[in-house]
Amino acid sequence: MSENKNRLLSGLILTLLIIFIIKIGGLFLFRLTLSIVAILTLNEFLKIFKINDFLKFWGLGFSFLLPFFVKSYPPYSLLVLFYLLIFCIVILLKEVKVEVLNSMFTFSFGIFYIPFLLTFLMSLRLFAGNTNVSENLVLFLLFVIWAGDTGSLYMGRRFGNTKLAPVISPNKTVAGTFGGLLFNVIAALLCKIFFLSFITGFQVILFSLVIGLTGQVGDLVESYIKRCMKLKDSSSLIPGHGGMLDRIDSLLFAAPIFYYLLKLFQI
Repeated sequence: MSENKNRLLSGLILTLLIIFIIKIGGLFLFRLTLSIVAILTLNEFLKIFKINDFLKFWGLGFSFLLPFFVKSYPPYSLLVLFYLLIFCIVILLKEVKVEVLNSMFTFSFGIFYIPFLLTFLMSLRLFAGNTNVSENLVLFLLFVIWAGDTGSLYMGRRFGNTKLAPVISPNKTVAGTFGGLLFNVIAALLCKIFFLSFITGFQVILFSLVIGLTGQVGDLVESYIKRCMKLKDSSSLIPGHGGMLDRIDSLLFAAPIFYYLLKLFQI
């Protein structure tokens, strides 16, 4: 099977599975799924930087538990407490060397970058309580991100000549960027028509553009990490799509930004 067919088939299966989890699976299954995604993604990140000692064990454990502690917003105090605990353990068990400090800084970035940011999806899922509205907000974010990724890929291949950031990501083009934003807006307007009527047209367009731009920043951040480490994909977990980090990189910054936009506009 060709790479494009692999990508299309696996993407379709994942989309249907995620819709089932959000709309039918219930709150516990959503938490569990988010925990599993956090573990898989952080594991890829730590493997990239060759962190395989007890830091990895603690990080994966924390990634699994964090979504189960979220009520309406990520528990900042728990994150700080966890980090301070790990930092003290490292100081007590290891000699203070440059390698240890590098591992700690990488580990710290990984914890904030993946499980913490990813947990804002849980905050969205509980934004209006355990209700259909909260489910639809998560679907809106995902559909807008997915549409932007698809539009960016298609428009970039079809019309892309001018590179956006050739040093960071040689395949990113200006045409792909604007094409992605166009698809972001189209997807957002369709969501409004079908299941998001309580948000105004202006808000939907604004949200989609901000989500789209933030998602592209997230994609570039991950591309930069892979570029530095001379990798094409974070792993080969998903046929045609690469690793879990390759799939959710756009969500990591978009989820918290969308959450705070909803707060700002008092949705």
